[in-house]
Amino acid sequence: MNKIIKAAIVVLSCVGLAVADQSADAQRSSQVINAEAEWQPGMQVMQTITQRCGSAPDFGECFVSQMQKAGASPQAIAFTKLTENTGYLRDFREAGRVDVAYVDYPFRANENQGCLLVNGDPHVIDVDDTSAIPKDDLLKNARYAELAQKYPNITIFPGDRNGTDYPATEKLPDGGQRFIVTYRLLNGCHACERVGDASFAFDFDPTGKFLGGKFLAVEETRVAAAQPNEGEEAGGGQAGPIKPLKEMVGQEFTLRLASNRTTGYQWQLAEPPDEAIVKLVGTKYVEPKTKLTGTGGEEVWSFKAVGKGKALITMKYQARGRRTLPWQRAQSLWFTSNRFSLTKT
Repeated sequence: MNKIIKAAIVVLSCVGLAVADQSADAQRSSQVINAEAEWQPGMQVMQTITQRCGSAPDFGECFVSQMQKAGASPQAIAFTKLTENTGYLRDFREAGRVDVAYVDYPFRANENQGCLLVNGDPHVIDVDDTSAIPKDDLLKNARYAELAQKYPNITIFPGDRNGTDYPATEKLPDGGQRFIVTYRLLNGCHACERVGDASFAFDFDPTGKFLGGKFLAVEETRVAAAQPNEGEEAGGGQAGPIKPLKEMVGQEFTLRLASNRTTGYQWQLAEPPDEAIVKLVGTKYVEPKTKLTGTGGEEVWSFKAVGKGKALITMKYQARGRRTLPWQRAQSLWFTSNRFSLTKT
């Protein structure tokens, strides 16, 4: 990974200092990462690379060579070399002094998508290199301690790196930038149960200098709960029977779901319910009462009973604008015009 280093040179002339600074600025400008480095290979190209590089002595060099033959730009090649010839830039997002680069690592066994913070100082920061985050502060967090006691094998893994609407960004009071990155807390392995999320901030000063990582919050993966408009409790999605609720045709009811918009996730209908029985009226996001960055709120989904019968409402908690992955949370609501109950899927 390339990194710009300014050499300290003792000079006696102010003019000499100015020339040295201009030279360093010119060097940095030549290394700026932007959308010109994007590469969008088709399926056929990737199949060809797999076939031709699978037995190559140096897979990375072969990968770069095949990229060139497939028409990748010099900027795209340069970016791939920054990843040590393991990935390519699939998308780029301008965010200010420091920008966001979204990477595909097509030949990894796990975590095939990644996220880099680029064009700052240092020039490239991999948010999934956990050495950059203050794990000591995470371990001191009371909520994390509760999870660790409940799940002794709890381990931090990268979050869902699909899409381009993450990480969330904020402007710091001094004009700097904050990137809020979320990680999954899993019960021991990639395929294990997801028990929560941890969010960290990556802060930069106005010149793009990295100030360090900061722990923000831990959110436990909670089971969604349904609640009627009348205020009668529907109970949580715990194992065992759920108290049925009376809903007559023409009445509205709400489904209140724990959610955290700073993580890039939101609840969505997995598929439309039978609209002859129940219809979606609207949704809204309720911000948390605290102003602590990274704290979750809740989504309120309003439905109306419009006809007699039985309908299934299935909700998926997933990254905005992306397909549902097998490990992502799901809840189903069996509804009839006379009662409804929440069940696990």
